[in-house]
Amino acid sequence: MLLGFGFGGTLLALFMRVGGGIFTKAADVGADLVGKVEAGIAEDDPRNPAVIADLVGDNVGDCAGMAADIFESYEVTIVSSLILGVALWAITGQLEWIIYPCWCVASASWHPLLAPT
Repeated sequence: MLLGFGFGGTLLALFMRVGGGIFTKAADVGADLVGKVEAGIAEDDPRNPAVIADLVGDNVGDCAGMAADIFESYEVTIVSSLILGVALWAITGQLEWIIYPCWCVASASWHPLLAPT
């Protein structure tokens, strides 16, 4: 189950990054076509309305890529700590090695709800 979670999270992060890149490239191509081909103006000319879409595409691509990296790092850390906890549980017989990583993940999930606004 942990292996499936790890591979699934990594695959999801990959698709999030690719999806952001596709949106960025589509906006860039649209800005190039409208600006250079149809209107005969520079690619980043403020008179080109597709420049806004290009900048939004860059922002979406960057945000999706960064969110994908953060998500992948988070889930890989969970999986590795649980695998290590299971190995230590098998050696020592103490269940705390498995419960502590689960507790840390759970507390990280509900602590923002308790934070003052």
